[in-house]
Amino acid sequence: DDRYQLLMPPGEVPACASLPPFEPPEQLALCHGEVHGTPLVQVAFTEAQVGALAALGAALQTALPLLSAEFPRDPSGKPSWRQLEAQALKAHRGMLGHFHVQTNKVDPGPALPWCRVASLWRTAYDALLEGASVTAAEATALHVENTSCDEEGGDENCTMP
Repeated sequence: DDRYQLLMPPGEVPACASLPPFEPPEQLALCHGEVHGTPLVQVAFTEAQVGALAALGAALQTALPLLSAEFPRDPSGKPSWRQLEAQALKAHRGMLGHFHVQTNKVDPGPALPWCRVASLWRTAYDALLEGASVTAAEATALHVENTSCDEEGGDENCTMP
């Protein structure tokens, strides 16, 4: 199907061909949580990773309009850390972790700030609809008005050592 094309700005190369140097933060936040009842400790996702995921989601949504910046939630509205039932999995049209699909997987785990990714994704998608170009770095810098992220989306699992 040739309806979709990856267009690169002049002089740019695909991300897989050239990656910027990685600068680790001076201190790494540790994220604690459980997936499928298994306790996990992970290093927090970097702002660059969060921005890249949000920008990718927004770009995919422009090509796949049924896709949305939603994630599986438990009955209280917080991220679900369990495998989805077959019917819920079939109906879901947003982002998923591998652990939502099968019980022998735990990624991306408790470190992923689901709400922050979703909020940045929505903001980046709105910018794309208005004709703007949004890079991963720009997605990270976007102002997000959703003040409930700390309460509902993974960020509360992370603390500085």
